[in-house]
Amino acid sequence: MLKYLFRASVAVVMSASTCFALADTLAGNSPFASVASGQQSDASAEPAFSQTISLPSKALIDSITWWGFHGSNSGGSAYDTFVVTLDGAPVIGSLVVDNTNQLFSQYTLSFAPTLSSATSLSVANNSLDVEWFWQSATALGGGPDAFNVAYRIDGTVQQAVPEPTSILLSVAGLAFVLVRQSAKRHKA
Repeated sequence: MLKYLFRASVAVVMSASTCFALADTLAGNSPFASVASGQQSDASAEPAFSQTISLPSKALIDSITWWGFHGSNSGGSAYDTFVVTLDGAPVIGSLVVDNTNQLFSQYTLSFAPTLSSATSLSVANNSLDVEWFWQSATALGGGPDAFNVAYRIDGTVQQAVPEPTSILLSVAGLAFVLVRQSAKRHKA
């Protein structure tokens, strides 16, 4: 009897601990892979280009990835100075650049998990020495659409976590049912 009660209690606690979210892509557009084409988003293109985004409620984001390329009038990546904002608030973190694609680079900004309900993302290469373009997203029914740019926002969605009293009540209810079943078996 106690063995079953213990197993049931462990199962309830384990299921409650899995109510936390798993890391996932929360929003984004894949890059148009056939050609380097996009929206100019550098210091000469003020104001900075902004992409409308839709994050789930209770989004805890920890990285932003975007794709882009330098134009022919650019001083190159040595002059890159990216400014990333969500709803106009700067996002500070550690930037990793992947230049393995010959058409455009992939940029990933990682930072401490941040609760966000932002509706706009802006990425600008804020250097006067570069001509930089934010890569277009996969086009729908035609060529690349420069106003729908490639980005990915990763993180988790916070799930409702049961309060300790809810867990305790569940265990107590389960114990009550097990005791009643055991009592019925002993009477029969």
